[in-house]
Amino acid sequence: AAEMGAASVITLLISKGAPTSAVDSDGKTPLHVAAENGQLDSVVALTARSAWGSCREVGMEDKYHMTPFHLACEQGSKEVVAHLLRLLNTDASGLGKKRVKDLRRGSAMFIAQRHAHTELVEMIRVQNAEDGIDTPRIPEHGAEGG
Repeated sequence: AAEMGAASVITLLISKGAPTSAVDSDGKTPLHVAAENGQLDSVVALTARSAWGSCREVGMEDKYHMTPFHLACEQGSKEVVAHLLRLLNTDASGLGKKRVKDLRRGSAMFIAQRHAHTELVEMIRVQNAEDGIDTPRIPEHGAEGG
């Protein structure tokens, strides 16, 4: 359901008690799967409860140390990145300011830049500046070198 953007199915499963923090063999939650597939409707459905409680899955790492935010930056969906960025800016993420700052400072921006998602890099950079988070300069060619 998360991979296909079936928000109504996700909402039904959550209402019946399905755990959103369940992980697959790669340590990915449904939020990881939705984010890496650019499924905004799924991401919104999976994070909707953040209005009344915590959504710690936004900061959970899979076995490759990737969070849903990292995967969204890699995939390139501006809408998914913007939604997760807004969620990271609230207490609903339950991550604490240092962890959120670390997520937003370097690795997510580096991933977005490595995949040539310059709009995402700029969106994160602007949001960081507005929130007083120092953003390190990333070499223009990222991990590809040269």
